[in-house]
Amino acid sequence: MAARELGSSGITVNAVGPAPVDTDLVRSVPAEKIDALIARQAVRRLGTFADVIHVVDFFIDPRSSFVTGQLLYLGGQADGEKSMDWLIDRLRSFAGKSALAEGGTIYTYAQLAARIEEHGAFLAQKGVQPGRVVALVAEYSFDSIALFFALVRNRAIVVPVTTGVGGDLEDHFSQALVDDVIRIEDGITIQPGPPRAGGTHALVQQLRDAGHAGLVLFSSGSVGNPRPCCTTSTICGSLPRPAGARFGHAGVPDVRPHRGINTLLNCLAMGALMVIPTAAFPNACAA
Repeated sequence: MAARELGSSGITVNAVGPAPVDTDLVRSVPAEKIDALIARQAVRRLGTFADVIHVVDFFIDPRSSFVTGQLLYLGGQADGEKSMDWLIDRLRSFAGKSALAEGGTIYTYAQLAARIEEHGAFLAQKGVQPGRVVALVAEYSFDSIALFFALVRNRAIVVPVTTGVGGDLEDHFSQALVDDVIRIEDGITIQPGPPRAGGTHALVQQLRDAGHAGLVLFSSGSVGNPRPCCTTSTICGSLPRPAGARFGHAGVPDVRPHRGINTLLNCLAMGALMVIPTAAFPNACAA
């Protein structure tokens, strides 16, 4: 977007997507986490300042005046990693536009992108590995949405569940094969999921092998027993049957789980303002 707007003025807009670089922040991340990131690269080593400087020098060289609108990934990141970064890059492009309205506060896209980065650093420091099945127990909020995207960007298989879901949450976690449970209450807490018998589900293993993020969304059970679906853009199939769960409401009352996620992704991908109501009733949404 910026490249198109500024191109007529002779201004190029490009970005660098560096691999992990040997900095104080990276040194604070568990070694196994960094090893997992490097293992997904074509060139399996840490990046250096010189690597980044070389690309920046290329972008600002007068001979590169015809190069614009490009995001250059260092280390040869996998296609799945690039595609997962697409939405985050798009959020940044909307910058100062209003993204979320919650409880009388309006957050911009720039604030949302910054919070996603903060939560991503938090997950790294806590050692949340790519490929983990993570239950996110929270209502829709600025922080929970940012944490959701941070988990997706971290290639987790996310199981979003509202705090008010009925039934035994531990049973839901067991049937969704959850490795970690993250709750947003007074701060963010991470706990291990319940013990389970048996190995990893085949679909989860496919996601891990491909380096993709995933979602486990539960149906409402309105036309039969509730069923969860494990999905990415390329893999979709049924997991063992759970007792049932729901995701919360995103600007529209009475949305079903898959529609809630669709509402969230479509609003933000279009640069629209998403309103988080205080209650799932028309008057609350209108207010």
